[in-house]
Amino acid sequence: MDTIAESIQKKAYELGYEKCGIIPINLIDEYADKFNERMEKIPKSKMFYKSQERLIKPKEIYPWAKSVVVLTSVYGKYKVPQELNGHIAKAYLFDTRVDKNTKISNNRALE
Repeated sequence: MDTIAESIQKKAYELGYEKCGIIPINLIDEYADKFNERMEKIPKSKMFYKSQERLIKPKEIYPWAKSVVVLTSVYGKYKVPQELNGHIAKAYLFDTRVDKNTKISNNRALE
């Protein structure tokens, strides 16, 4: 018999999600720290992140919750090399919305 977690993961994969994880709700506190740090580091993103604050307050919205289901979804229709399967955000390697010069500059800035 499947556990609840296994049933949730099985259903997520049936629905086409690429990854499915279940974490204790208290780990969202660390996510909230990074979320707020992101707004401070990139002030232009503040308006977007302010509209997403519900994502860092699940305890307030769902006081009965003990866990959070985290899903990733493929949103590109790229033919990805087999060796990249299982990696998160691999679609960005093929994303044509960002030109190569911008991508290279951004990568160097992160180094």
